[in-house]
Amino acid sequence: SLPKQVILVLDGAYAEYVLEKDFDKGFSLTEEFENIILTRTFSKSYGLAGLRIGWCYASSYVASILNKVKGPFNTTFISQEMAIAALKDQDHIDKVVNANIEVKKWFENELKQLNIQTRPSVANFSFVETTQDQAEKIANHLLENGILVRQLDSYNLPHCLRITIGTKTEMEMTINSLKKIIW
Repeated sequence: SLPKQVILVLDGAYAEYVLEKDFDKGFSLTEEFENIILTRTFSKSYGLAGLRIGWCYASSYVASILNKVKGPFNTTFISQEMAIAALKDQDHIDKVVNANIEVKKWFENELKQLNIQTRPSVANFSFVETTQDQAEKIANHLLENGILVRQLDSYNLPHCLRITIGTKTEMEMTINSLKKIIW
């Protein structure tokens, strides 16, 4: 059981990418326990990263505390209006998520052909697992070719990379760049 003086934050940044019907997005836990907060962002599937906007779902008790410590102008009116418009356009979100899933499947199949292993992920990125030397080599080679990937040293996974899924053209460029590495 979670001690009452501890607040648990459930980061739902990638929740829109989870299509499983039995996925509990955290609302039930937040309703059951006063000290659990669910957060979401408009930066991922909604494509509004530059606006720095998101929301949280919490008990009235925790929400009242958050309202006391937040800045008076924590987001702009334009950001709020764009977020509201994005919420109303579920068709667009469905298209974005489905396109991401399709490109990701293609990309991970191409990685497999290059003997680069991936781990399951429902987010908008591929989780690549290799050796630490190979991860560094891949990250540096891609960076030299204008492609930025994240090596996961800070998560104590120096042998892993996170490669965000872009457009099909961008992912083709990534694969073509990877094919130039001599293993």
